[in-house]
Amino acid sequence: MNKIQELAAKRIEDVRAKWRTDTGDAAMVEVYLEMGRTPKGYTDDQIGRMARIFDLNGRLTSAQVANIRNAMINLIQVSQIVEPEEKPKRKYTRRLAS
Repeated sequence: MNKIQELAAKRIEDVRAKWRTDTGDAAMVEVYLEMGRTPKGYTDDQIGRMARIFDLNGRLTSAQVANIRNAMINLIQVSQIVEPEEKPKRKYTRRLAS
């Protein structure tokens, strides 16, 4: 890497470190952003777009972080919804006319 690339990488790391200290749940947000990354790039959804923005800028705005928090809450709620168990069918016996 040349000097300009090294300075740019250092600047991004400084911005990312400041963002991490300012954002209380930065670790959870970064774990969520990992779902948007693939070996070949980014996924083609909201998570992938946020991950790309984070990688380019080194930080996310407070509104973007709030959107990610809401998406994480929705993800947890959907995973906790369990279909009710089916009641066992009652066995009926045939009544004989007496």
